[in-house]
Amino acid sequence: KAGRAPTAESVEISSGETAELTLVMKPACALRGRVLDEGARPIAGASIEVFGAARFEEHQLTSDRDGRFACLDLAPGTVQVQAFAEGYTQRRDLLHARAGEELTLEATLTRALSIAGRLVD
Repeated sequence: KAGRAPTAESVEISSGETAELTLVMKPACALRGRVLDEGARPIAGASIEVFGAARFEEHQLTSDRDGRFACLDLAPGTVQVQAFAEGYTQRRDLLHARAGEELTLEATLTRALSIAGRLVD
């Protein structure tokens, strides 16, 4: 279950001045998912990058042996998710999360193509 979302605000003040800043912590959203291959088999050790809606919000995750990952306490809004693993093509998804919502993503990665050969002069 998600808690409170990160928030960031900026304020400019001159030397000797004071300023009051109120930060409102909104209810967070959560993301849970799995990384699978084309045969719906889990990919363990896949890298998942989550870029949240809050300024500077970035999470680096790794899928477990069942291909599962979780990212809690995301700011509501547009969330970009990138999943990649060695030998597979990268996948990107854009999701929209509302406060308090738990998103689910099944990211299927396809095998990368390789080219083998001999270069002759």
